[in-house]
Amino acid sequence: MASKMVFNATTRIMFVLFTVFVAISTYVLIVTHHVKLPTVTYSTNPDHRAKIGAEMLHHSLLEDFSKYDADGDSHLSVHEFAAMLKDNQAKAVSAQQQAAETQKQIHTGGGAADLDTLDDGEYDDVEEYDLVAVTANDPDEADYEEPDDVWTSGSSNSTSSDTKTGGGAAATDAAKAAGDQQETTRQAGGADDLSRELVADFARDNTIMLTVADWRIFGSMGEDAGFLGHTGKHPCFKFYEDGSHSSTDQYKYGDSHYNAATWRKVVVVSRIVHWGFNVIHSDVDVVWFRDPLAYFLGPAVNNVDMALSSDLISTGNPKGDEGLEVGMHQHTNFNTGVYFVRATPGGKSLMAGWSSMRSTNFHDNDQVGIYKFIRGRPARSDGRVLVLGVLAGEAEAAGRYAADPEAFTRKTVSDPLPVSTEMRLGGLGVHMLLNGYREGKFHRFRDGMLYDDPPEYYDAPERYYLTADIEAPAAPEGFNTWRETEDMIQVHLKNMPPQLQQMYRAMAVAMVLNRTLIFPTLKCYCFKNWFMSEQCRIPGDKVTQFPLECALDQVFRPKVLYNYPPLNTSQGPQNFTFREYSMLDNPRTPAAVKTGQVLVVPEGEAPGNTTGFVQVLSIKPNLKQDELAKALEPIHDAKVIRLRHVMKLFGGFDDQVLKASFEAFANAVTANWCCRDEPYIKKGLQRKVKMVMAW
Repeated sequence: MASKMVFNATTRIMFVLFTVFVAISTYVLIVTHHVKLPTVTYSTNPDHRAKIGAEMLHHSLLEDFSKYDADGDSHLSVHEFAAMLKDNQAKAVSAQQQAAETQKQIHTGGGAADLDTLDDGEYDDVEEYDLVAVTANDPDEADYEEPDDVWTSGSSNSTSSDTKTGGGAAATDAAKAAGDQQETTRQAGGADDLSRELVADFARDNTIMLTVADWRIFGSMGEDAGFLGHTGKHPCFKFYEDGSHSSTDQYKYGDSHYNAATWRKVVVVSRIVHWGFNVIHSDVDVVWFRDPLAYFLGPAVNNVDMALSSDLISTGNPKGDEGLEVGMHQHTNFNTGVYFVRATPGGKSLMAGWSSMRSTNFHDNDQVGIYKFIRGRPARSDGRVLVLGVLAGEAEAAGRYAADPEAFTRKTVSDPLPVSTEMRLGGLGVHMLLNGYREGKFHRFRDGMLYDDPPEYYDAPERYYLTADIEAPAAPEGFNTWRETEDMIQVHLKNMPPQLQQMYRAMAVAMVLNRTLIFPTLKCYCFKNWFMSEQCRIPGDKVTQFPLECALDQVFRPKVLYNYPPLNTSQGPQNFTFREYSMLDNPRTPAAVKTGQVLVVPEGEAPGNTTGFVQVLSIKPNLKQDELAKALEPIHDAKVIRLRHVMKLFGGFDDQVLKASFEAFANAVTANWCCRDEPYIKKGLQRKVKMVMAW
């Protein structure tokens, strides 16, 4: 009996440790988007104890995720992930000690170990965290998920375990925490259900602005939601459902949960428009610099039923023309992040038709849905307005929809949509797109001098800057009129490496001198897109001219740059710090910084335009690290050093530790150019090409 008791207890300990290891491994795969965790159905059957234990661990790990997601962006950055692993490694040591103590009790007659007293959130098999490897291991990390749609409030179906049959106190706590979090979220700020009366209470000039968030985002904005309702009138409402194509899948661009959420916001807007209100729909990541109501109700947009933003990167309007975009057509890449729809017959007809596609187009998101809605019907141009027509059978379907909107269901994609009249559509040029994660968006605002950083961001007593003038190859003659996309891509791929060689040296000199790099301006000859390019432009764009100034995210990975750990040097760790290319043009930047520039050129090279520099310094060409630092010592207190002919200024590193660390950094922070179209991929060409920054 004694030996049998020892065998059973030992087996139970091994089972717990194995379960923990599998759960942790699965969690890491989920965080890195390599696998989705399947939904586990709870059961009161004791035979399902392993499944219940796995789900209990999943709840515990989600709590860990929230704990370490310090910036609340629902992603673990390199540093956040490292902190989580470090703490869990400490837990692993504790778990091993506890297991050893339990085993000791067993062998000394202390009785059988109680499985339910072990901490199921602890594990003992975590590899040492390799920061450089994690930082640089996936060049695709910043390949863009199309950033065009936000999250709609959707069903958050939850299950709970019967703690009497599996998991003990730990399972009870995990289930309670999950339930409490969900209940807190659903009650955040005291939001009511959506109703006509609620909308009317907040409408101005019969118009409301609507932004939509799922429970996860709304929960993270709990304080804001509470503040919005502090006057006693709460502007938030709950809209969730467990009906058609709701989902509890992992929330990621392109999956069923994401697509279902985007359609739910269309349902919300359609309902409000049919109640007789105009709607300004604004994604949760949109920033407004002034009240848009006057614009949308003013003369610029008074001749349309819907005004819709686009993904175009350039405007065809004359400078100062803030009216509807010129040249809009059925195949324009519109964007549903920002749009305005009127409660006119045409506006109601458009929303009824678009929202009714949900039942048959649930595999698409709402933006793909409106593409198909616009492109699948007759259309004509009326100045800057695109007039959409009515298809056969749609008027009859509209009658059925009007009789009972809730009962109307489209069963196949060939069934008529409830469209009763022509619809007038206009384009807006307001979408800041394709930035990749929060850091990319922030940096775009900084590039545009729209981000309000504190004064010390622009100048501080111990902060000194370095920048460089990058020499970019000229575009071939007539380049902007070329028709063959691949020929244009080849020009871009040929002209970027010489610029990145210069960028390598500018970054290296900034590290050598321990100065903050003001990013030099690079020239791009082909726009980076998240799908196929058309003459190197967003499909439908006919006006963008190349070369254009590269946004940071066109060449680099903003998330990696902003979160990269200190580089190694022989003198210890040192951060690479940087600022946007427009900083010296920003009115927030003090005059002392702008006017305190010293120009550095190699001997034998013409300095070029020297207007505005307090000094021009010529130094011997191709100086290595230590010699370069010594040559620049006379201007060590210059606020800004600007380099010209940088290929002849820096001769390489003396510090081999820094060299190795810097080369790993240079490889990690550059992005992929994307994307070729399928016909070219079938010919053996790569869909995306890594931008290489090297010596």
